[in-house]
Amino acid sequence: MTEKEVLEVASKMVHIGPRTGFAKSIYTEANKMPKDCRILDIGGFLGGSSITMALTVKDRGGLVYTINPSFTPEGDKNKKYLDMGMPLAGDLDSFMGFVKTFGAEGYVIPLIGSSEEILAKHDGSLFDMVFIDAWHVYEATKIDVKWLDYTKENAIAQFDDFAGGVEKAATEYFSEHKEWKRITDQAFYHKHGVAVFQKGDF
Repeated sequence: MTEKEVLEVASKMVHIGPRTGFAKSIYTEANKMPKDCRILDIGGFLGGSSITMALTVKDRGGLVYTINPSFTPEGDKNKKYLDMGMPLAGDLDSFMGFVKTFGAEGYVIPLIGSSEEILAKHDGSLFDMVFIDAWHVYEATKIDVKWLDYTKENAIAQFDDFAGGVEKAATEYFSEHKEWKRITDQAFYHKHGVAVFQKGDF
């Protein structure tokens, strides 16, 4: 799909809607991905970011894996995650309904559980891009950034709402992993709401 086509679909999706800069930033980075790429979206909410990335890479065989605790059974999520204070989005059926409606079926793969739970049983496979837009607190983001250990050379990391606890956790991670460099400045963040980093020499 072309940029115009992807952004037109994104404008119709819940949670993105008028955030044209946000959608364009997601498209721009996803469009750098190679053939058969693997993207991880942490905090899938109602599917806006996952679908936007999937539509961008589907023609080259790319897949988007999405983590969202809301995908767990109702009883489990209410007992465990709401008690932790974690805001939850739509359930799995609602999420996959949006995926189908907007033409990304087969290209968005839901992962059931929290970031921490899925990370604990991860098989070590690597991602070309990680998009972090989950629970915007330090403790949660500190777990989410561990996924950056499972990325390929020249991988991209994007953060929505890069401030407060999110920025603190990311900054700590990058201070210990010098191979990552920020490739967008504050002006870009204030315009689009996304901070972008890249791994490796470039």
